[in-house]
Amino acid sequence: SSTGEWRHRVHTVSSATAAMVEEKARVVLARSERAALTQLLADYRIRRLTIEDLVASLADLLNTPEKLTLLIELRELIDSKDRAMFDDLVYRPRTVTR
Repeated sequence: SSTGEWRHRVHTVSSATAAMVEEKARVVLARSERAALTQLLADYRIRRLTIEDLVASLADLLNTPEKLTLLIELRELIDSKDRAMFDDLVYRPRTVTR
């Protein structure tokens, strides 16, 4: 099952947390977007992506207000040492330059 796949990829979080994230993702993301999200999280886990790179990629992927609500659940999958940076990157006011 795909839940097992998520648990395998994000092995340091509880299965309940992984299932919660997956359930929310199933509601707000298309299958291809869920696959992209799974890959981003896997790359972050093995440190192929920094927290900054992860958040930048998530910003591109979660491109509607509904999809952005997934960040609340995704925060639970972020390493504790990266959470302050995650919060700063995600919740700081955006300055939009056109």
